[in-house]
Amino acid sequence: MNENGEGKYDSAIANNSKIIFFNDNQKSYIEIIIYRNQRKTINHNNDKEDVYVTSEAVEYIFHLPEEVMEYGF
Repeated sequence: MNENGEGKYDSAIANNSKIIFFNDNQKSYIEIIIYRNQRKTINHNNDKEDVYVTSEAVEYIFHLPEEVMEYGF
């Protein structure tokens, strides 16, 4: 849900996702975790730093109430 109470959706790659079910009165939410390998170079002549992303992976963790299992996916 966004700040206006409207539902928003998108898709996520199943291999990079997992679902954690809860049974108390929590609100549903998604954790988006970004793993990134970077290379940093420093030019000691002028102290300029450059950062290059060499690889990146995203993991999605969906926290949902147990009752959604009744509806299937």
